[in-house]
Amino acid sequence: MKTGANKRNNIDPRLAEIDSNLLKQTFEALIPEGEALCVRFYERLFDQYPEVKPLFEKSDMAKQSKKLLSALSLVVSSFVKKELPIDALKQLGERHQTYGAVEGHYQAVAEVLLGVMQEFSGQIWTNEVEKVWRDALNIVATTMISAYSITEGSSMESTKQTVQVEMESKDVENNDTQHMQSAVDNAMTAIMMVDLDLIITYANKATISLLKKHADALNALYSGFSADNIVGTCID
Repeated sequence: MKTGANKRNNIDPRLAEIDSNLLKQTFEALIPEGEALCVRFYERLFDQYPEVKPLFEKSDMAKQSKKLLSALSLVVSSFVKKELPIDALKQLGERHQTYGAVEGHYQAVAEVLLGVMQEFSGQIWTNEVEKVWRDALNIVATTMISAYSITEGSSMESTKQTVQVEMESKDVENNDTQHMQSAVDNAMTAIMMVDLDLIITYANKATISLLKKHADALNALYSGFSADNIVGTCID
């Protein structure tokens, strides 16, 4: 059973070289100001690298900031467990390619993120801390980029058309989703929905009630946990 679990989680030996405790300690120190950190990150990213701003023109930036915080939480958790979700990261990489993200954007994101984390960390940010975060982000970025098609950049217009078709299809899907949500909102069974980024996109009343019932235990494990704010956070 344990061997099967290892295969499913794609354990990566590179993670053994990362000081996961240092990652965790830094992240836990940043959590109280996590949302402000993510907002600052996007402000600085768009200011220093305006060419990436069009990639987010259809994004809800409030939700995007929450996704970033959840993604960082997942990164830390993965390194602590020494298990890298390779398949999920490659799928995320494929999606980023369709949005128009190129390899250089990953470097820009890493540099800005490290700078903002240093700003919010204060004196706890050392050369050692920066190196461990830089190495971790590089592993994540390399894994995502490895899923890129070799035809990157050769058919950008075709990619844009594909994305547009997907968006139009989602308009139809949204109508179906509204009907489904209405049907399950009051169901007695706890129901949650998660997207390909492992972000919780929906939780019905039964789920919220169940989480609130165990709020004390959850808060002991995850500081600041709130059942009412579960949507938009990482399922991990």
